[in-house]
Amino acid sequence: DYLNLLPEENPFLGVRGVRLTLENRQLFKTQISSILNSSISGKVKIMFPMVATLEDFQEAKEVVISVANKLGAKIELTRRYTDHHRYRRREVQKFIDECLNRDLDMIVTTEKDYVRFPEIEAKEDMPVYFLRVEIGILSNEETFEDCINRICRPRPISSANRFF
Repeated sequence: DYLNLLPEENPFLGVRGVRLTLENRQLFKTQISSILNSSISGKVKIMFPMVATLEDFQEAKEVVISVANKLGAKIELTRRYTDHHRYRRREVQKFIDECLNRDLDMIVTTEKDYVRFPEIEAKEDMPVYFLRVEIGILSNEETFEDCINRICRPRPISSANRFF
C-alpha cells in the first residue's frame, strides 16, 4: 500500500496516470526533480501519461515548471499528443531534429508512448528514455479477475438459422 489508494469498484476508471501524480503531489515533485537532475546539462523532455483533460495537463505542466524553476532549470520545449497517438516516422524525426537543433540532451517519455515510436536512426544522436508506469490492483482482485474472465470467456457460436 505504498500510495494508500482507496479501493475502486472499477479499476479501469478513477485515479490513474497524471491524475495519480497530481493527487500525490510530493511524489510527483520528487519524480520530476529526479528527471531534471538526471541530465548533466539539465535539458530533458517529459511526456505526461494518461491525460484525460486539458486541466490535468496544465496542472501537471505547472508542477514541472515550478520544480524546474526551484532547480534553476529552463523548460525548452513541450508537445501535447492525444492518448493512443500514432506517431509517424516524419513526425518523430522532426521532433528529434528540433531537439538536436536546440542542443537538448535527451527525450523522456512513458514506456507506453515509447513503444509506439517508429524506428528512427537519429535516436542514436538523441537518446530517448522512458518511464515505466505500472498499475497494481491493491484490492478487489478477485472481483477484477471475475470481470476479466466474464468478458473474455468464449461464447458459443449461434447457428445461422437463428438469423433467418
